[in-house]
Amino acid sequence: MFQRHDFHVHTYYSDGVSSPVKVVESAAEKKLKAVAITDHGPDLAVGIEPGKVGQMIEDINILKADAEIFVLSGLEANILNPEGDIDIRDKVQEKLDIVLAGIHYISSSEISPKRMARNYFESVMNAMKNHEIDILAHPFWYREDLSSYLDREDLEKFAETSVERDVAIELNEKYRVPNRKFLSICEEKDAKFSLGTDAHALDQIGEFGWSTNMLKEAGIDRKDLIVEKFCKEK
Repeated sequence: MFQRHDFHVHTYYSDGVSSPVKVVESAAEKKLKAVAITDHGPDLAVGIEPGKVGQMIEDINILKADAEIFVLSGLEANILNPEGDIDIRDKVQEKLDIVLAGIHYISSSEISPKRMARNYFESVMNAMKNHEIDILAHPFWYREDLSSYLDREDLEKFAETSVERDVAIELNEKYRVPNRKFLSICEEKDAKFSLGTDAHALDQIGEFGWSTNMLKEAGIDRKDLIVEKFCKEK
C-alpha cells in the first residue's frame, strides 16, 4: 500500500478557496502522511502575487511545527516558452521545499494538436534540463492528453530525461494523466512518481480514486514514489 500523500494542492494564495491552515487540517483528517501546498507561479493570471510569496512561505513554515503530518511549501511553476524558462526565480526556489512545473499556455493555440504536442515536448524537456524541478505537473495535459500525438521514441526520451534530472512524474487526479502507455514507459525507465489531486477545494484533497487504480495497474509501489525523499522521519 502506498503512503498517502498529496503533493499538488492550491490555496487562496492563487486560485484555491481555502487557507493553508485549513488545507493542512483537512489533509490530517484524511490521514495523509504529507501534503504540499503548491500555488501557481506569478506568471499565470490566477497565480500568486509576487509580493505575497514570502508571506505564503512564512505561513506554511509556521504550520510545520505543530502539524500532525509532513507539510511542504512549494509552487507550481509555469513553463513559459520553448526554451523552458519558468516563472520562479532562484532566490525564491531556494526557500521552497518542493517545486512543481507545468504548462498552462502554449502560444498559437490554433496550431494542430500534433504541433502543439511537439511544442509541449520541447518546452518541458528544456525546463527539466535547465532547472531544478521536483515534479512534472499534469504531464502532457493541455486541453487534452498530448502524449498520444508523440511516438514511442519521444516518450522514452522524455522519461529518460526525467530520470536523469530526478524529476518525478505526477499522477494527476484532476486531469487523469498520464495515460497507461506513458506510465508504462516511465515504469520501464525506472522513473519516480508523485501523487497530486490538483485540489482547489478542501473536499478534493487526498481523493485518489483514478490514481490508486493506475498505481495498481502499472505495478507501481512505495519505492517508486517520491514521498520518502521529502518526508524523512524526525
